[in-house]
Amino acid sequence: MKIPVEHGNIATSAVIGGLSIFYTLLTRRDFYALLFWLPVFIGLFEYDVPPKTVLKDKVDITFLSVSAVIAFISLIIDLYLVIPYALFLSTYLLRIPLARRNMRRLGNATGMLAYSAQFSVTLGVDLYLSFLIALTLFIYLLGAEFSIMARLRHDWRMLLYNLIPALFGFLNVSFYIYSLSLIRIPVSKFTKKINKVGIAETSMLAVVIASLLLSMHYGILR
Repeated sequence: MKIPVEHGNIATSAVIGGLSIFYTLLTRRDFYALLFWLPVFIGLFEYDVPPKTVLKDKVDITFLSVSAVIAFISLIIDLYLVIPYALFLSTYLLRIPLARRNMRRLGNATGMLAYSAQFSVTLGVDLYLSFLIALTLFIYLLGAEFSIMARLRHDWRMLLYNLIPALFGFLNVSFYIYSLSLIRIPVSKFTKKINKVGIAETSMLAVVIASLLLSMHYGILR
């Protein structure tokens, strides 16, 4: 077990997972969301432990066993959780092989897809709306990767990707909140410190998730 050092994973888990749990507790008075997200939270402490060594430590084995039991119970409650859980597991198992092949961005994208799927399944909505939320949220999250690549490669044309999420409002008025992706363009281009970019990303994600949850609560997103 290691203290999580992937700040992006910590922030994403805290925002999406925390707000999802709060929403379900507030509106449905159940603890299923907390149960569904526990394996993800536990996984944060195992993410930086190489798969080859994770079974050599008693603490890691204990964490994995608890996580596996909780995940199994969660799957009995909602079988659709197999999708995000499989994506999270793939992200962990492929992290080192992808990094060696200079394909870390692919792993990051898989993780974003996992968080998007986990969020939509947690909400307990119908299959179509669940798919729509997962897809649009994933495309929004992916804009962060394009922003990072634009900074690293000094190719600011890659920032134009963030125009795509801004068009989702045509699908549902609630999705106009994805227009926040446009803020990434000036933030990525003119902000020098990467930690400030991270703060901006986390803040925007919190607004996006809170807005989607409020839209669902008031029947705008259905």
